[in-house]
Amino acid sequence: MPTPRFIIHGGAGAITRNNLPPDTYLLYRASLLEVNRATASRLAAGASALEAATEAVAALEDNPYFNCGRGSVFTRDGGVELEASAFGGKLN
Repeated sequence: MPTPRFIIHGGAGAITRNNLPPDTYLLYRASLLEVNRATASRLAAGASALEAATEAVAALEDNPYFNCGRGSVFTRDGGVELEASAFGGKLN
């Protein structure tokens, strides 16, 4: 059986080490690391990839540092675009 892998991100925006105060950057980073730890634990406990991904998204939605599920960054044209998808399938 393949080893589970996952990737998360905090959204499309300008959250970088260079443009945030050091303490704020550490809060964002710690939040992402916690979501990673929780997701890895769920996968290790036997959760499906879809279950783990759904829980990771819910954790980001509940985190005050991210706008996941609540809003978006304005596009260059001043509009808002949101997108979400989930795919599931079995490996043969």
